[in-house]
Amino acid sequence: HALPRIHRGALLVPADVDRRHVFAVEFLSRVKVDDQLLHRILWTDEAHFTLHGTVNSKNCVIWAEANPHALSQQFLHDQKVTVWCGFTSCFIVGPFFFEELTAKGLRTVTVTGERYRRLLEDLVIPELQQRQVLQTTIFMQDGAPPHITTSVKTLLRNHFQDRIISRQFQHVWPSRSPDLSPADSGCGDT
Repeated sequence: HALPRIHRGALLVPADVDRRHVFAVEFLSRVKVDDQLLHRILWTDEAHFTLHGTVNSKNCVIWAEANPHALSQQFLHDQKVTVWCGFTSCFIVGPFFFEELTAKGLRTVTVTGERYRRLLEDLVIPELQQRQVLQTTIFMQDGAPPHITTSVKTLLRNHFQDRIISRQFQHVWPSRSPDLSPADSGCGDT
């Protein structure tokens, strides 16, 4: 007989319901005015993936109607990669990996504000420029701390002006709302 398992998740506070509602109403009204809005949003996120196929329950929750009563053994310290990807209804940007070259080869690194800024500046923005969509793309990101450092916010404002959906911008992504983003509807991370 399987023992119940505790799942961690962000605590939703009463104000979250109001923030989500306000965001949804505002968003839907913007879609009514601009029927191409949804096609111009670059939905983005990063996620951790293990190299041995272990499912990380922080990144991916598998929903089922019945408990399979199965035990999944996994490595204590499994190797992993951290991947960033963005997509619109028309194209995919990435995937890009957060890794650095060491004497022993490539090594996965933590996402920091500086690494995230470099990814945007060196890879994401040039790809949007090459596709000739930078001036019309709406950039969406969640409110993870590396996403809202001063250097990242400055870079985003310089390239996307007011076409940014994120914490600490004009169009605020509601806190603790990964379920609103297509990037998190499967196995997202932050």
